[in-house]
Amino acid sequence: MAKKNKDKKRMKREMETMFAQAMWNAAGNNGAMPAGRRGLFGRLANAGADSQFILGALLGAAAIYVLGDEKLRGKLMKSGMNLYASLLGGIEEIREQAADIRAELEANADETL
Repeated sequence: MAKKNKDKKRMKREMETMFAQAMWNAAGNNGAMPAGRRGLFGRLANAGADSQFILGALLGAAAIYVLGDEKLRGKLMKSGMNLYASLLGGIEEIREQAADIRAELEANADETL
């Protein structure tokens, strides 16, 4: 089953790459796509000043939309706090496991002496 999923993911990546290459060639650019110019943001970031302005305007509009919508902002803050809490919980769990392993190693060292 895992092999099937890997094959599907590989095929999806190949199809996306072929589509991007076809779009690149359709725009009049023959040959291989430069590595840094794949995707919408990659092309805009490496383009001229006008395109960079458009990218900044799009990102600014998205930020204004997110920060202006109180419900969405609340959901994002709640998600961020949940992520932070789970991250801290995971770190604490790792610390506990490290302390347990350290105690086991010390107990084994005392038994061998």
